[in-house]
Amino acid sequence: MRHFQETKSIIISIFIALIGFFLIGVIPIYQVSQIDATSISILDLAKLENEFRAAMAQIFGGLLLLIGIYLTWRRISAMEQTVEITQKGQITERFTRAIDQLGNDKVEVNTGGIYALERIANESSEDYWPIIEILTSYIRKNSPPEPGMERNELPIDIEAIINVLRRRKNYYENGEPSPINLKQTYLEFADLNFINLKGANLSSANLFGANLFGANLFGANLEFANLEEADLDEVNLNFANLKLANLKLANLEETDLESADLEETDLEGATLFGANILRAKFKSANLKNADFLSTDISIDQLYEAKNLQNIKLDYELIYEIREKHPHLFERL
Repeated sequence: MRHFQETKSIIISIFIALIGFFLIGVIPIYQVSQIDATSISILDLAKLENEFRAAMAQIFGGLLLLIGIYLTWRRISAMEQTVEITQKGQITERFTRAIDQLGNDKVEVNTGGIYALERIANESSEDYWPIIEILTSYIRKNSPPEPGMERNELPIDIEAIINVLRRRKNYYENGEPSPINLKQTYLEFADLNFINLKGANLSSANLFGANLFGANLFGANLEFANLEEADLDEVNLNFANLKLANLKLANLEETDLESADLEETDLEGATLFGANILRAKFKSANLKNADFLSTDISIDQLYEAKNLQNIKLDYELIYEIREKHPHLFERL
């Protein structure tokens, strides 16, 4: 390969030299030969030939400059390609090493692998989504506790991945091609405040006592999810699917539930003070002992609910129900 490059360089050099000889040596003589010698002196002819030669030399110099610029560009492009290939090779090596760490039994090595993958995801847009899928898959596989085991905090490795997901730069429909999949995960008491899980699949997830303050769960699937005693204060649950979810004693204060589906959802003892429930569906929902003060819940929404025993409503609404909807009032 090296011999071929040397031969190629010699041929190109000879070709350029021939062009220079033709432009500077041959063309000026030819141009002068086309002039009628009887109408001009020999001295003037020589002077004219030198002028032609000087002009050709400038053209040849410009040509050499363009060739030099082109060759420099080629060298820079080759160097950039080499650097890119080297960087990709290094990322691949780091990626492989991090995956090996992820499967290690030692928690400190395992956690190091998680944060190594986070760094790669931040540096490589090509590897970003595969890494997110790997980490969420890890949660789905490793978050369930041992049979009969009770816990009040997450394992270190699962907590580390949650922190990575909270810090990630993209979210669904903004750099991520698909919603996050955390289906059937065990994230009880997890700290998920301000996490962006737009459109995420959290169906049948255990989020008992989790802190979701200020999180974005727009359009998320929380069907059958356990959110008992969870903090959902100021969470965006627009268009979320909360069918058959357990929200007993959950804090939904000032939560945005516009157009959310809460069919057969258990909201017993939940606090929805100041929540936005415009167009939310409460078909067959359990609203026993739930706090709906300052929520603008409608008569139609109350009618479709299953259990309204001891529900807390604004005085004006209670008065309207008593005066105009006595059958509904009997259910309160």
